[in-house]
Amino acid sequence: MTTSSLFATPQVVMDETEEPANEGVVIDRSAWVVTASTEEPAEGNNNGYVRAAIDNDKATYWHTQWSSAKPTVPHWIQFDMGETYEIIAFDYVSRAAKAVQHNGNVKTYKLYISNDDISANIDANKVPVGLEPVMEGEFVYDEKSTNHLVTLQEVVEGRYVYMLITDTYNEDPNTKFANCAEFYVYRTGVATKYEVTTVASPADYGTATVNGKSSDEVAENSFIILSANANAGYEFINWTKNGEFVSFESVIEISATEAAEYVANFAEIVEETEYSTYSGNITRDDRRLASFKISNGVEDVKVKGIESKGRVYVNRSKHAVLSVQPGDVITFPEFNWVGVWMHAYAYIDYNNDKQFNTVINQDGTTDGELVTYNCYNGVVSNGQSADNVSNACTIEYTNNFGKSVGLPAFKLPEVLEPGEYRMRISVAWNTLSPDGYSTIAGDGGILLDMTLLVGASDKYRVRVSAADNNGKVYIDAENTTTKFVANDGEQTVVLKAEPNENYDFLNWTLNGEVVSTDAEYTTTAITENRDYIANFVFAGKCSLDSDVAEGEGTIAFYDEKGNAIEDGKISSGAKVRIVVTPAEGYILDAVYYNYEEMEVTDPASWTLEVVVTADIIVEAYFEENAEASVEETVVDAAQVSVAGRTIVVNGYTGAVRVVNVCGQTVAEVAANGKAEINVARGIYIVVAGSQANKVLVK
Repeated sequence: MTTSSLFATPQVVMDETEEPANEGVVIDRSAWVVTASTEEPAEGNNNGYVRAAIDNDKATYWHTQWSSAKPTVPHWIQFDMGETYEIIAFDYVSRAAKAVQHNGNVKTYKLYISNDDISANIDANKVPVGLEPVMEGEFVYDEKSTNHLVTLQEVVEGRYVYMLITDTYNEDPNTKFANCAEFYVYRTGVATKYEVTTVASPADYGTATVNGKSSDEVAENSFIILSANANAGYEFINWTKNGEFVSFESVIEISATEAAEYVANFAEIVEETEYSTYSGNITRDDRRLASFKISNGVEDVKVKGIESKGRVYVNRSKHAVLSVQPGDVITFPEFNWVGVWMHAYAYIDYNNDKQFNTVINQDGTTDGELVTYNCYNGVVSNGQSADNVSNACTIEYTNNFGKSVGLPAFKLPEVLEPGEYRMRISVAWNTLSPDGYSTIAGDGGILLDMTLLVGASDKYRVRVSAADNNGKVYIDAENTTTKFVANDGEQTVVLKAEPNENYDFLNWTLNGEVVSTDAEYTTTAITENRDYIANFVFAGKCSLDSDVAEGEGTIAFYDEKGNAIEDGKISSGAKVRIVVTPAEGYILDAVYYNYEEMEVTDPASWTLEVVVTADIIVEAYFEENAEASVEETVVDAAQVSVAGRTIVVNGYTGAVRVVNVCGQTVAEVAANGKAEINVARGIYIVVAGSQANKVLVK
């Protein structure tokens, strides 16, 4: 016997007499218990579990086992309705309307009904013992509807409904899985009727219908089709009922349980003009971010994702807005990703410069704008290994901030100026590319913008630092350099400073102004964010060192009285005069003060007066006043130049020797067309064969 789908969607079922007294009523499934021969949790996104067959969501489905064992037909699924009913029909909802589209669409079946638990007494072939099927047949797939509504030949009384699946459709005909998106049973009786209406909001942004009309009277527990269509320039956002979210899908089938008004909400498509985006549509239909929920721990916001093969970039910044406070922990209670093998990243434009950087900032303590991700080069944003790379967008993550789905939780900075901040969710293939990348459309990736609305902080931040790292500083407790206090204008903190060896504490400054000369200082009442700096002075002797080639000139140090400093030591805070003088026959070429090149205006002398706060080293370089004392030739055509601290010899093959001004060989290499020799600062003679070049390395 062959049975087929009687209706495009399950409606009221009439028996052969078509008398109102025998009108079919969908049995309430809220107390049902469903069991099956196997199930497959590895399907992900709440799929695979047998409970998905009665969860009122046709997008989820039960699937037989495949991840370890792969049992073939026959399979079975049983529904315990909790009490006995007079049954006149059932409706099997397959995962797909096309027979061979997804593995496991049921082809042939046998249906059993009993007042006793049928699955408790089956044989090795899963056939119920002592029972005859009340219906058997083959489902027909018309590629339009997933519903397969079958009217029984007679009314059958029972509590348990057992479907024995004897054959299925699969991509591999040798593998016989099974699936079920939903399963309904109809009883005798007269159905209660409800009036269901639809409204488009705003009215001129689109249209909304129920079963193709603006309103319809439908039977209780029967299924209705809600359909929303956006006008040009607008997009459908979601369905709501009594202000509560219903669905992001523009076309949905739901059960009618009461008289209701469903509102189709639309929004104007926002074209982005300030932030860099990606133009184009996704080119594959097996991956997409259907929706996600983002939470601050108090408030949740549901955000619509992208339609199948929709635009890669969508701007939801005008209507997807989450209100937050500085320091809030942000989680993702839901992340409805369809498909596998993609990774998610979240960015926040903290400095509002209309672009996102890729520096990680999960705990709100740095300047990074990559606030969380689930996989990059095999690692999660908290540094842990990404153990489930293929399903990174569907699994739950736990870190110091709590549990979150699809993306790990993260914390906003404790101090964040009030205002709007752009947040971007990127789904990409192992790529830190907040603006998209060349293959994102083919990969099935997305870029989605929303808004974080940051309210005024209830805290002020106090931070301390040591100038030039010449000491140790902290607030109240050791190792604490940042503290947050209530913004009531009454809080104070204790700042402490400890100088390093050879240094003394000088003062505390705030915005460049001295506020205290005490190393331990209790602040005035904190009325804004503050950054205090501890300043120190050198308390020991500073060394005075010089470096000059012998015979070419001198470097001398003099104290305030004009006395020469012979021992190379002077107290911190003292003044010193530095004089550089060339020897006879030389002129001054360059001077370096603490490794910084100084300006030389007079080749015959250079002088500098400074207050000593740290060690000083002065280097001076001279050159002969007459023509070069070392004859330069071009016999061997070697080209000698200097690049930084490297002497470069080009166009020469043979031995190259580098000699300092004291006549010492500091390097000797074999050149084969080119040679590079790293040396310290100084004047050198580069000898290549019969050619000699004088060079200055600064």
